[in-house]
Amino acid sequence: MTELTGESLMRPALRFRLSIALLCTFPALSASAQDGPCAFFNARNFCVTQDSENISDSSQTGDNFGSALAFGDFDADGHLDLAIGAPDEDYSGALLNSGAVHVLRGRGLGFTTVADRFYEQSDVSGGGNSETDDRFGAALATGDFDGDGYDDLAIGSPDEGFVADGHCGEFGLCTGFGVVQIAWGGATGLGLSFDTYTFLDLGLEILDSGAFALRMGTALAAGDRDGNGLFELAIGIPNADVGPDHRTGAVAIFEGTAGRTFVEADRIDRQSTAGNNDHIGTTTAFGHFQLNDEPHFVGGGPDSDIGSANDAGLVAQQSDSLGAARPDLDQVDVGGANQDNDFFGAALAVGDFDNDGADDLAIGAPGNDHNGENDAGTVFIAYGANAGLPAGGHQFLAQSDISTADEPNAEFGRALAAGDIDGDGFDDLLVGAPGRGDDDRGVVYIFHGSSTGLVVSGSVVFSAPTIGGEAQTNSNFGSVLAAGDIDGDGTAEVAIGVPKQNVGIALGAGQVFVTRRLDPRWLFGDGFDGQGTGFWSASTP
Repeated sequence: MTELTGESLMRPALRFRLSIALLCTFPALSASAQDGPCAFFNARNFCVTQDSENISDSSQTGDNFGSALAFGDFDADGHLDLAIGAPDEDYSGALLNSGAVHVLRGRGLGFTTVADRFYEQSDVSGGGNSETDDRFGAALATGDFDGDGYDDLAIGSPDEGFVADGHCGEFGLCTGFGVVQIAWGGATGLGLSFDTYTFLDLGLEILDSGAFALRMGTALAAGDRDGNGLFELAIGIPNADVGPDHRTGAVAIFEGTAGRTFVEADRIDRQSTAGNNDHIGTTTAFGHFQLNDEPHFVGGGPDSDIGSANDAGLVAQQSDSLGAARPDLDQVDVGGANQDNDFFGAALAVGDFDNDGADDLAIGAPGNDHNGENDAGTVFIAYGANAGLPAGGHQFLAQSDISTADEPNAEFGRALAAGDIDGDGFDDLLVGAPGRGDDDRGVVYIFHGSSTGLVVSGSVVFSAPTIGGEAQTNSNFGSVLAAGDIDGDGTAEVAIGVPKQNVGIALGAGQVFVTRRLDPRWLFGDGFDGQGTGFWSASTP
């Protein structure tokens, strides 16, 4: 079990329990949360599947619709659009797990499916061919890479295979090299053609990764590091070899250009002693963590060994603007201890939780055995400052900050997202615990920001029924999260992907929820935890 220390920089989570008296000050709640059952045009909470009206597809078993989510304004109309990955979509019902991406257009208070974009590689100019197990749409990121004022969409296909000048690994296999494709934004939204980038197109030195290949595009992130209006694109390559070590992994960072080409600007790999199978680049994120320098990217290596702790995990950082290396972060750096199979870095989210101008980094460790509960999960916060991470202090969060106990196999911290969901000027943190509850139904926790950072006081937890959905066995609600201000009112909406949700008879077809406004009166808890009246939900599964 990871034991958490009480160092001077730690920001303790203030534990809080709602009394029955406080709960009773609110009016009685109906069995259906907020505005009733989840529907696409629900004013507060709406959901979408591939069977929704006007969607250019249908729900099929194992599509995993909602496995990746990204907000972006692709037509610059002031309303965020939503890209949704379905990486296990079967092309023409025959090419298994070739993948697809849906894009819903933002309009006013929500989205419209009219004229939505539906991408499969074989049907898009420049997209190449849909192939079995490409997993097109497994990762998504948005940014204005060509500086024309419209957000563009980067799409990862980490298992894409191809023959390229004999670079097929030591066993002659050509699977899993991965590609990244860009759909360019414009006045009418995303275009109907792609530009496709392989490791050769991007000028990457190919290091022999054997039968495992590179898996380029496993994770993507975007940000304008130098403020020139041309976003950089960070591409996770978790199976890249570094020196003599195999599958150490890296994050390659590319500068966008007006000519829609990419130039490698930097690379992130492990600064401490590298090892086999660190898999840096499994996750990546961007933020202004160090106020006296430019913003920078980070990359998670959740399978990194730290000393004798196997798969403890770490987060590697991009060098500063002068080229000086920044140190890796492991759990000791943020008040914890490195233990086997914690998978620190498996999820990342960036937000300014204390509104001090420096971004803060939330780091998921879903395998952490908190309070002795196997894979209960923990989230660590590294606070930004003038001197960078974690000079602003650190903090840890767990299920037991809100629930009465940590639950084993909940994997708290498997997914993270940040945004100001209550409009108070402080970013808030959403934490997915997809394994919590009866039969892995899953929940999402919300921790609110404040002048002292994230606090537990007033925090909430909710499940699918709380927002009008259906709790299902093994659906893992909360396994994919994103936040964005759809309508520009200063309050972030939340998108929740449930790729394992059954839709009719289609098992694991997938569903996406979007909450227009998370009203605390409906979010006291989750009914299937059995925590009593101190841990309430508006409805029970």
